[in-house]
Amino acid sequence: MIFRLITLVTVLGVAGRLTYRRFRAAAASPGRAGLARLGDYFSWLGKSAGRLVQPEGRRRFASECGTRVSGYPGQFLRWAFVGLTVSFTYLAASGFAFAVFSQRGLFGIPLLLHVVSGGVFALSLAVFLFFRVKEYAALSDSISKENSSLSSVFNSPPPRLLSSVLFWVFVLAGLALTVTALGSMLPYFSFETQVGLVEAHRYSALISVLAAMAFLDLAFSHER
Repeated sequence: MIFRLITLVTVLGVAGRLTYRRFRAAAASPGRAGLARLGDYFSWLGKSAGRLVQPEGRRRFASECGTRVSGYPGQFLRWAFVGLTVSFTYLAASGFAFAVFSQRGLFGIPLLLHVVSGGVFALSLAVFLFFRVKEYAALSDSISKENSSLSSVFNSPPPRLLSSVLFWVFVLAGLALTVTALGSMLPYFSFETQVGLVEAHRYSALISVLAAMAFLDLAFSHER
């Protein structure tokens, strides 16, 4: 129950924060009253969601996905990116759907697909990390390239620095996901330890989802 509440609050809170920032950037009249702006925000959110499910929105989404995939050099890295994206999407959707909306844990075919997706995710994450680690490794270089003081970094982090931090949060959470999933399935731990590993697995999944949401928003907001 506690995890369910924390998940709903954090995911909806981060999603609301990110979408509201998008709304403010697109708003034509930033000086309007708060309640009026809030009503405009929900109207804008509904219209944006409606456009996504329309044929034109689906075509734009497919085109954007193709552009993202083709941006990586080499077929091997492209397939690793696709595997990482698809497997993580299913892991997040299936895991949180059962954790939030069901009293029973994962079972049956969804559980089988969850386990298979977990293996694909772990392999894709290792490959992606091997090829892309240099881009996000030097956090100090990210600060110096932005010519930012320490105080300004905390007040308004440079996009390059923030993307590096979110990348490593996602990677560490992904490693924790893999380790806790394997540990909970091995017969070497007591029942209490396995229960603790399952709880750690859930919270690692939550952290990875929040980091991915913020990273994607930053990537689409600050295109290269």
